[in-house]
This record gives sequence, structure tokens and C-alpha cells, in this order.
Amino acid sequence: MDSAIGLVMTGGGARGAYQAGVLKRIGEIKRVQLQGNPFPIIGSSSAGAVNGSALAAGSHDFTSATKVLARLWSDLEPSDILTVMFYRRPVTLLPGYWISPLEKFLEEATPDRYWTRLL
Repeated sequence: MDSAIGLVMTGGGARGAYQAGVLKRIGEIKRVQLQGNPFPIIGSSSAGAVNGSALAAGSHDFTSATKVLARLWSDLEPSDILTVMFYRRPVTLLPGYWISPLEKFLEEATPDRYWTRLL
């Protein structure tokens, strides 16, 4: 039986940004550029799931997918993700936070709407 390397990415906004940077660096390795995605198995949650879905969607070109992912994280502003609500309470995943800005950000980042179907 052949062995495979899996990748597990945990949640947390800062971790997601860190993961994107590490993935970009992995994508710059010559062997990865020649052979493609080194992770046939990807598991993730929360912010890591955003990264995992980007890798899955871009699995045909791992290096480009990691560059795009790192750029998205580096350009990200807090207002791209959430809005703090004090006076009205829309449906939320977290009490007091409205994540519609995150959905809008992902729609703009992925014209094919791949990520937004996962929300």
C-alpha cells in the first residue's frame, strides 16, 4: 500500500492567514511546481476550511491556488469578514456578529461562486 501525506488545517482567522503563507511557500518548492498538489487528502475546519476549499478548487494548479490564497488573506480587512451588530440581531453564527461581509468577500474572490455554495 502506498503512503499518502494528508494536510489538516484548523480554524481561527490568524491561523488561516498563517496557513495561507505556509501553503504559498510550499507551492514555491520546485518539486511541488513540477509534480503538483502534494496533499491528496485535505481535512480542515472553519478558516482552515476556506483554505482547504481553495486548494480543492485549485487542485489542478497547486502553485497558482496557493498564490491566490495568500493574496486574498494579505488583502483581507476585518470589515471584509464581519460587522459587529449592537442594535439589531440578524441571523448569526456568532452572537453579536453578522457574517454577510464574509459571504460577499468570498463571492467577489471566487467568481464561480464555489466557496459561497459551501457557506
